[in-house]
Amino acid sequence: MRIRQKLRLIIFVVSGLSILAVGGVLLTQYSHTTKNDLKNATQTTAAVIGEACVAPLAFNDGEEAERILSFLRHVEYMESATLNRVDGEVLAAWKNSKNEASEISDLPPQINGDSNNLEVEVPIEFEGEVLGSLKVISSFAQVRSAMHQFRLTLLLASCVAALFMGFLSQRMVKLVSQPIIDLADATQRISKSQDFTIRAPRTSDDETGDLVKSFNAMLCQIEEKTVAKEKADAANKAKGQFLANMSHEIRTPLNGVLGMAQILATTDLAEEQHDFLETILRSANSLMTVINDVLDINKIDEGKIEFEKRSFNLDRTLCDVGELMAGNAREKDLKLIVDISGESSPWVCGDESRIRQVVTNLVGNAIKFTESGQVELKANYKLVGQDQVLWNINVIDSGIGIAPLQLESIFKRYCQADETMTRRYGGTGLGLAISQQLVVLMDGDLRVESKVGQGSNFKISLRLPIGQPGKTDEISSSGEATRLEPGSFSSNELLILLVEDNVLNQRVGRLTLERMNIPVDLAVNGKEAIAMVKENDYNLVLMDCQMPEMDGYEATTQIRQLGGKYRELPIIALTAHAMDGDREQCLDAGMDDFLTKPISQNLLFNCLEKWLNFSKSNV
Repeated sequence: MRIRQKLRLIIFVVSGLSILAVGGVLLTQYSHTTKNDLKNATQTTAAVIGEACVAPLAFNDGEEAERILSFLRHVEYMESATLNRVDGEVLAAWKNSKNEASEISDLPPQINGDSNNLEVEVPIEFEGEVLGSLKVISSFAQVRSAMHQFRLTLLLASCVAALFMGFLSQRMVKLVSQPIIDLADATQRISKSQDFTIRAPRTSDDETGDLVKSFNAMLCQIEEKTVAKEKADAANKAKGQFLANMSHEIRTPLNGVLGMAQILATTDLAEEQHDFLETILRSANSLMTVINDVLDINKIDEGKIEFEKRSFNLDRTLCDVGELMAGNAREKDLKLIVDISGESSPWVCGDESRIRQVVTNLVGNAIKFTESGQVELKANYKLVGQDQVLWNINVIDSGIGIAPLQLESIFKRYCQADETMTRRYGGTGLGLAISQQLVVLMDGDLRVESKVGQGSNFKISLRLPIGQPGKTDEISSSGEATRLEPGSFSSNELLILLVEDNVLNQRVGRLTLERMNIPVDLAVNGKEAIAMVKENDYNLVLMDCQMPEMDGYEATTQIRQLGGKYRELPIIALTAHAMDGDREQCLDAGMDDFLTKPISQNLLFNCLEKWLNFSKSNV
């Protein structure tokens, strides 16, 4: 039922009850008043006639008495009259034949009469002596007639009032309901269109008008926030696009730098040349760390960072981090201790690469800010219930330490202990912020205890579900496996297609594969790749994603559509795109694996080993 119908119903019900109540009160009041008037009139008439009958009663003159009583015929409501002597004998009597008593009365019975008549008896005295009495009877017929007329009049007045209230209710209902209806209509239009520029019309200055005013003010605030959100989303999108482009443009030439440096590392170098090469590799890796940190911060800000759920052995992961960072510690003559207490721990389920990233960052920071002494990677675990493991990982150093006031901001972005730290030790101040946010997103906790001049202790607490022991096929992200030597693969039956449009990356890819003793063909775009796949029997395709004429995604889709053996042909993405969702886009297009530029030779070797079914016994 709509609000107008409700208001009309309320008005009619209230009006009807009010009319009935007022009519009932008026009818009762009129009946009571008419009855009292009849009683008073009858008593007055009886008193007047009684005074007139004193003489006839005193002289026992019946004729005169009857003549006097006959005057009552001029009183319409008089029914009869009887003049009695003091001894009760009737001296004279009169009866009005025009009035007949009704059988049913609309008035309740009276004490001095029945339901149809009213009886009044008055004594007649002369000089203190009672001569007799006069009894008169009046009829209620006139009262009933008057009541009937009053009912008709009241009914007519009620009908007129109802019609008037109906007309008035139309105006009143519209006056009250129209602003509410307009407000409801505005809310429906806003809900359907999501257009917060719509406003509800204000047609009154009462409480309803105030409601409309407040509603419009709320819409203004929502509109402002929506515009601000749209601007923020556009800015975030532009930032994301900028970061994607920046990442792509930096990774592409950096792939050439690292690729050539890694190839150069496999050649015979003098000691001084080897030192120069190590400097190049460290600088390039530092640049990659900065790029990856910026991309991670962007993923966290957009809430797009995802965590894998894979079974792995955290003991081995921590040992890998220790082996990876051992070289950095040796360069500073520091002692790096890895202490994992307890027996072999159960496998856990989680994101191994993210845990490795956090621990690597903490150990790297500890080495960077420690000039002498040692860095300790200490870990222990305990079972929690039957299906969870609580790991406590500590990274302890004997470095410069952190002042108490600076501990509060140590996990904030772009913050280091003080400004001189940036100048002396370098860094963006993003590593700890990213590490803490990653740990929190994995439902863990990262805290720090430190004293200036004595060192720091970064504490990680992670609760992980127990996983299933087994061999993971996840490609290691450390990039520091066994150093490759020329001729890693020895098979004359291997043939790989490298699809790459950048001349420098073509050269790096060709040289890298040839030094692994793998024959390689080159295609410069997706169309050429499809034609060459049809003409040759390749064991694997290394596919760049962004190329002219036809990109790697479309080329992969069309190769898969060829059917048969082409559905099983391993296609590995080689791309400078490293934003969230790029890996999924490659896999959705039909590629089998994903490597981001710059490509580590060891990662490439592990990937080829995996998809070409070779083992390291061939190395």
